[in-house]
Amino acid sequence: MFEAIFKRSPTQTRACARHRAAPFVQERERYLQWMLNEGYSVDAVQQAASRLLVVIRELGEEKIARGPSPKEIEKAAAAWARRRGSRSSSAEIWTYKFFVQIATTWLRFLGRLREEQLPPPPYAAALDEYCAWLREERALASQTVER
Repeated sequence: MFEAIFKRSPTQTRACARHRAAPFVQERERYLQWMLNEGYSVDAVQQAASRLLVVIRELGEEKIARGPSPKEIEKAAAAWARRRGSRSSSAEIWTYKFFVQIATTWLRFLGRLREEQLPPPPYAAALDEYCAWLREERALASQTVER
C-alpha cells in the first residue's frame, strides 16, 4: 500500500520503511485505501499518510488504542501547532484544523473516536410523534420520513 502511495517520491524506500515501522500499520493502510477508493488524489493520500504519523506521535499509542475524545484531539493539535512554530497565526490555525480533521476522520473510520452523546433536543418527543404520524396516517415509507 505505501509503495503505491509513495511511488513517485524520490525517497520512496525511506518513506515506506518509516510508515511500515510506525504503529497501527494495518489501520492506517485500511484508511488510506478507503481514501483512494473514495476518489482522493494520490497527493492527498500521501499527505494524510504523513500526517497520521504525526497524529500517532502526538496522541500516543495508548490513547489511540482506547479511543480519544474530540477534546483530547484538539488539545494535541493545539500543542503540535504551537510547537511547530508557524510564522503566521493563519498557518497555525490551518495546521491545527488539518490535524483535527485527519485525526477525527481516521479514528471515526476505525470506530475508536469517543464521541460525546448529546442530550436529545427539547422537541424530541414531538418530532417522534410527528414521524410516527407520517408513517402510520400518511403511509410514508420509513426512508422518506428519516430524510
